[in-house]
Parts: sequence; C-alpha cells; structure tokens
Amino acid sequence: MSPDQSAFETWFGMFAPKGTPPDIVKKLNTEFSAIVKSPDFAEQYLISKGFEPVGDSSEAFAKFIVEDQKKGKLLVDISGAKLEQ
Repeated sequence: MSPDQSAFETWFGMFAPKGTPPDIVKKLNTEFSAIVKSPDFAEQYLISKGFEPVGDSSEAFAKFIVEDQKKGKLLVDISGAKLEQ
C-alpha cells in the first residue's frame, strides 16, 4: 500500500436523506459548492484552517465516500483490529 492510499484526510460534506429528488440534490449541490468556493468563505473557514475548498459534484462526492470506506476497511483489516461484542 502506498502512503497516499493509507493517508486519511479530514473532510466535510453535506448529505441529503435517501430518496431526495435529484433536482433538489442538484440545487443543494450547486448552492453549497458556490458557498464553499466563494473567496470570503473559503479563506475564513477553510484555507485559513488548512483545508482545501473542493465543492465537487454529488456524484464525485459519492465516489469519494465509497473509496474512503474501502481505504478504512483495508487499514482495519491490515491492523487486525477486531470488534469486541
């Protein structure tokens, strides 16, 4: 596993309930992306704190989540950690 595959990043994202109509998801995504990418917001709340403003599409975010979960599972598997019940 290369270092970039095992590195976790802190990220923030917005989620909508399952079944939210696609046009509503698109509108929310457009508005949130505009806010995240606005220079004042980005500098005050993101860049100044070491974050990179992304504001990508909802499809790209969904793909990111799937990949992040795979990375987490792989690292847990490698660590040998087990859930105690």
